Amino acid sequence: MLCITFHNQQRHVQKTFDVSPVEIRDQQIGTLENRTELQDQRSVNCHAVIEQAPSNKGHVRIENLGSSIVLHTGRRVHRGQSVELSLPTSFSLGDTQFQVFATEADHELDFALAELGATASGSAAVKTSPGPETLTAWLESLGELQSSVAGSREFFQQAARAVFNPGGLDGGIVVKRSGEDWTIAASYVPYPDFGIGYRQDIVDQAAASGATIYHDASKIDQDRTIDDLHSAIASPVLDASGEVVAVVYGFRSLHRTNNRRGIRALEGQFVQVVSNSVSAALTRMETEAEAARSRILLEHAFSPTVVRELETSPKILEGTSREVTVLFADLRGFTTISEKIGTQQTYELLSDLMDSLSQVIVDNDGLIIDFYGDGLSAFWNAPIEQANHASLACSAAMQMIECLPNLNSLWYQRLGVPLKIGIGINTGIAQVGNSGSRSRVKYGPRGSTVNIASRLENMTKKIGIPILVSQETANQASNQYISRRVCKTKLPGFPTSMDMFQIFEPQSSVQQVPYFEAYERALEMYETDRLDDAIHELANLQFNLEGEPASAFLLAQAIRQREGSMESLRKTEDTVAIAGITKPALTE
Repeated sequence: MLCITFHNQQRHVQKTFDVSPVEIRDQQIGTLENRTELQDQRSVNCHAVIEQAPSNKGHVRIENLGSSIVLHTGRRVHRGQSVELSLPTSFSLGDTQFQVFATEADHELDFALAELGATASGSAAVKTSPGPETLTAWLESLGELQSSVAGSREFFQQAARAVFNPGGLDGGIVVKRSGEDWTIAASYVPYPDFGIGYRQDIVDQAAASGATIYHDASKIDQDRTIDDLHSAIASPVLDASGEVVAVVYGFRSLHRTNNRRGIRALEGQFVQVVSNSVSAALTRMETEAEAARSRILLEHAFSPTVVRELETSPKILEGTSREVTVLFADLRGFTTISEKIGTQQTYELLSDLMDSLSQVIVDNDGLIIDFYGDGLSAFWNAPIEQANHASLACSAAMQMIECLPNLNSLWYQRLGVPLKIGIGINTGIAQVGNSGSRSRVKYGPRGSTVNIASRLENMTKKIGIPILVSQETANQASNQYISRRVCKTKLPGFPTSMDMFQIFEPQSSVQQVPYFEAYERALEMYETDRLDDAIHELANLQFNLEGEPASAFLLAQAIRQREGSMESLRKTEDTVAIAGITKPALTE
């Protein structure tokens, strides 16, 4: 197996090839199956061919098919010439530097491979400490690195450069995980003659151990016939979860301008601090990104006030049982409207409507539970406490009704009818918590309190009143709103009857007090089965209030009840005094 690295101003790539020959074309590296195919199908832009020498495993044969190749010795290999070289070797082709070496070491590295630590020192050169100026430069470089933008190519480039200057090594490379392989994310090798590649076995061991590993060529017994001039240090970069995502690699090679073999302990520790700085920056970036994602997610579901509270007390989203006020709002006549204006305009209408209703909820510090078709649901008093939660819900309901004229001005000509909505509100105990996931918050209440609010919203269709609230809501909002009891009824799914109320702004209901009193008298007559008296009272109210919905609904109920009673009397031989019959509650 051959490992080939090429480096120029645009790219720095290292690739391993299971087979040879390897074709170099356009300063890129490619492979072909065998020598025969290479001769027959050689690329037009092929510059050179590299293959393992058949006579010697530790040698390669390079055939030049283009511009002159300059070997590391300075010798030129001209077009049409071939040369056999021992590994490792390097050469240049134009502005691109190439390095070729075998992936299998020609000797065991165990005696010269160790984790960085107290046992890492050996020679006198290793024990020599850098001077104050060098230490100052190291600290300044680390400060610049830690303040840079993590994750960018420039960030990794700065880390690689720090290994060279002020780190003092011949070059620095940052390699990143790419599946099972490694790719060069950034590098700084100002003197390619000193080396441009990395030892993958050293990188693999650093990644596997999660510790800084260095290979010290100076430790090799000089009596051995081993030409190992490459000392290297590889320090892993960890993400927030502790996984190795990259490795900072520094190297020093013995060459004609530098007789130093090996890497000093403090130089190795500096490379480790560089990798730790990269790890810290990546962790910070991940933490900040996660915080940003979480904030965006929360802002989609909660008001700014709640988001600020959640950032300091995230446990408030945990499930709990508490009193809440729940609101359901629904567009009236949706089916007819959608059939008239078509799909596209229906969605435009719903978008305009939900934008307006949602903004009202947010303005009144409520939380939207969900959108469903032509309506929405919201609630108050969780996850943070709101002492006036019932009043806030009622205020939101009033403002929803008030925003309809603006919407009607936009849509009346297309619809031909005014937009109307129905709103139901209930206050009670509910189970509240987050039933969503990490990618979607679905925080809201569960239980009968929610169901009652939904049933009240549905009753607005039958009665014709835009807002109906439960008795508990009316009681808790009484400091801000006047209410009148509309009737008692059984809601679907609930065994007992309950009172429904209509709310009014205090200033708008002063003149209606006499009518409220008249309605209460009529309702009491109806519920005590004095149907004739109730019908008479309600008919007067209809005349004076010009079709007021509650009295119109109750009048229709009284007439239907009276007609049913008369029919029953005609069909039975039993004589029952009407005054003795207990009036049942209204049914939906």
